[in-house]
Amino acid sequence: MEFVGLISLAGIALFICSWRAHKLQKTVAKIKPEYGKPGMLAGVALFFLAGGIGQVLMPEPVVKEKTVAMKSEKVEPAISAGSAVTEVLLAIPNSKNSVHNYRTGDLGEGIAVVINEHAGYWVTEDKVYAVNGIAKNMAPGADYTPADIDWFKVEQATQ
Repeated sequence: MEFVGLISLAGIALFICSWRAHKLQKTVAKIKPEYGKPGMLAGVALFFLAGGIGQVLMPEPVVKEKTVAMKSEKVEPAISAGSAVTEVLLAIPNSKNSVHNYRTGDLGEGIAVVINEHAGYWVTEDKVYAVNGIAKNMAPGADYTPADIDWFKVEQATQ
């Protein structure tokens, strides 16, 4: 794609030199004054041609997707999604006085819960874990998750 940039630069240079030759009425970079206006047109055309070539030849952007290796056997969590949400809300002080939205999904041997789109939790049979700082601030008594459970996995599980 470097050649597209070079064509664009050549178009700009041709336009500037032709404009200077036309304005100064003297030869600039071997462009005679009488060729100033046609040179400016050619420079603009070259510039836009390079843009068109770039649009046609530009490959689609490569999107790198992060993949998570999952075990082939499905492990059923020992807790239900409804119980997990209840446990999370109990871990958040004064949550009875607030309105929260949530998403849940199975994650390993527990349930992933996202509260208010940003606070991530992982709930096992006997414990509520905070996945990120937002969750920890909302539920100060919750410990952080083990290293193998992170925000990306919680987000994927709750989609």
